[in-house]
Amino acid sequence: MRLVAERRAVHPGLRIYHYAHYEKNALSQLAERHGIYRDQVAELNGQVLFDLRPVVSKAIRISEKSLSIKKLEPLYRTGAREGVSTAVDSITAYSSFMAAWELGDHAEAGRIMDAILAYNRDDCESTLQLRDWLLAL
Repeated sequence: MRLVAERRAVHPGLRIYHYAHYEKNALSQLAERHGIYRDQVAELNGQVLFDLRPVVSKAIRISEKSLSIKKLEPLYRTGAREGVSTAVDSITAYSSFMAAWELGDHAEAGRIMDAILAYNRDDCESTLQLRDWLLAL
């Protein structure tokens, strides 16, 4: 939240792009659960977070039943994802990370966390590429 506040101070029109409700809901739930940043999260939800999912649902039609970002990627990305490739895989990997950490296998835990971080980084890059692709339509 501090990083976002710092970025907004420098870039007042900042938008944080996301796809579907997951990130927005997760931020709200964390703020509520821990009793912190409630006002800041509410402000982000109203002014900063920009969900690309409604844009996609109104702008394009695909032959898939789902409008999951993974189903859209062939339209704007080349190459397939490797390793952790779905949100469920990420949750399973995090469980494996915790188990390895608790067993003291920090090398294995580090390897698993690297895969999770790579998945999250790839998701961020995919969202940016989707945004850029939509703007170019």
